[in-house]
Amino acid sequence: MAAPNLLSDQRYRNWIRDTLSLLYLKEALVKIVDHDAVKFHQGLQRALGVVGAAPSTCSSCNQNDIIKDFRRHKWWMTCPLCDQWLQQIVQNHAKKPLPNLHRENTDPQLWSTNPYEVFKCYMPYGCQQDQSAKDADSQSILNVLKNCVYFSKCGRIGRLDLVDEVIHSV
Repeated sequence: MAAPNLLSDQRYRNWIRDTLSLLYLKEALVKIVDHDAVKFHQGLQRALGVVGAAPSTCSSCNQNDIIKDFRRHKWWMTCPLCDQWLQQIVQNHAKKPLPNLHRENTDPQLWSTNPYEVFKCYMPYGCQQDQSAKDADSQSILNVLKNCVYFSKCGRIGRLDLVDEVIHSV
């Protein structure tokens, strides 16, 4: 039995093109997110008044300590240090007043030291194991660009409707 010539099949060629496009898109997005993750994190540190000092870290909080209060339209944590970080994350979320944060993705103990852990709050559910933007898929990175107001403020994202269109086509 002869093997079919897949390259002569138009649908297969389109599938290959689409796959390569997503790989190239991700490659470009990773560069943007890796570069800006540090800048965004430094901005949060400045807002919290911890620039230049060794960052205070928490050793007792986890994802389950992040509480969504529907009645008061507020996210909060009992730990004052982690709550300060959480309030900055919520303040920088594009959806107001009660953004949809996926607390399962992140480890609050790492917010003060790892910029990417902060970005994982803006990603869809399922990014727990990601250690950098290189580990995430294109859709997750696009969600960071859409959900984190830093990117629209710094001019990285001009048209969020295009980001939505790409996210829903992936």
